[in-house]
Amino acid sequence: MSRRAAWLAGVAVLFLSVAVALIAGYRTYRRVDRDMHAPRRAIARPAELASRLEDVTLMPPSGPVAAWYLPPRNGAVVVYVHGSTGDRLDFVPDLVGLELAVYGAVVPDLPGHGASGGSTRWGRDAQHVVAAAVDFASQRADHIAILGFSMGSSVAAHVAAGDARIGAIVLTGAFSDIRSQLRYEFRRWGPITQWPALWAAERDGLAIEDLDTAQVVGLLAPRPLLLVGGSLDATVPPDMVQALYAAAREPKQIEIVPGATHGAYGRVGGAPYYDRLRRFLDDALGRSGLFAP
Repeated sequence: MSRRAAWLAGVAVLFLSVAVALIAGYRTYRRVDRDMHAPRRAIARPAELASRLEDVTLMPPSGPVAAWYLPPRNGAVVVYVHGSTGDRLDFVPDLVGLELAVYGAVVPDLPGHGASGGSTRWGRDAQHVVAAAVDFASQRADHIAILGFSMGSSVAAHVAAGDARIGAIVLTGAFSDIRSQLRYEFRRWGPITQWPALWAAERDGLAIEDLDTAQVVGLLAPRPLLLVGGSLDATVPPDMVQALYAAAREPKQIEIVPGATHGAYGRVGGAPYYDRLRRFLDDALGRSGLFAP
């Protein structure tokens, strides 16, 4: 090969590499941007709970939020906090599983999700919604737990850290901090995909400092904490859940569900998973041995 041919080949390889990097970065940016603006949808009551669920409206400072309320039969209510791109329908399996154990629920659609209006703003606005859900629950039950998933787990942890009315905390798919989570999820091309992911998140108003779960997990004690992860989770790895567990104080428990991906804990874990969740809540809230009247 002549020098000129070798030079042209090198230029072609460089051009192709730059093009691939730009495409990978752009696709990452678009994906994260899309996740920050979840499509809204109509929310129908699940048939299994249709007769007991009530449609309610919460009133945080940012404006009205749509939610479900499930009256408890054991004096205890679980406040649920969904993740990005999610809404209250994500928790139907959990609602059914814990309703059989006579637990009630408050399940909001965060602003810009599900049937709630407003803009998607992860951080203080989401925390205010969850605080309003806890206020609502406290007027109807003597015992309150909170269960968050993914981004919602960080919101739940921040609210629980400052609200002693919450007697038990369950964090599922919980990351240590959002920067580390994005770097991990978009690690395939290194900085080529990691930087666009972080840029999109910050440009869309993601409150980075308000999504640092590791910063507040030590403040949850002495309330019991259960951390749940999946062994095949490609979004929040088991190591990150383990790191949160190490940073937390007693009493604490951890469950890494074998074969579960991000959010598939109940579907993969089945009845044993919900039995573990029920036992944790029973013990944490003093509900053991109580049954529906």
